[in-house]
Amino acid sequence: MGKEVSQFVNSGLLVPDSLTNAVVAERLKERDCKRGFLLDGYPRSLIQAEALDAFLMKAKTPLSGGSLF
Repeated sequence: MGKEVSQFVNSGLLVPDSLTNAVVAERLKERDCKRGFLLDGYPRSLIQAEALDAFLMKAKTPLSGGSLF
């Protein structure tokens, strides 16, 4: 996925929501995120917020200490 992201970034384009969501979901599955994580600059759209919400519900990981917006 990193190479795919690089193609967009190197072209000066925004990375599509679907790819951004996939990258974030994969990262949040890592062991070091089990105790908590901080998201900075994500989600940046309603589509991303909905994807994050769906991921967290599926992972049974509620948000605490903040909000999506």
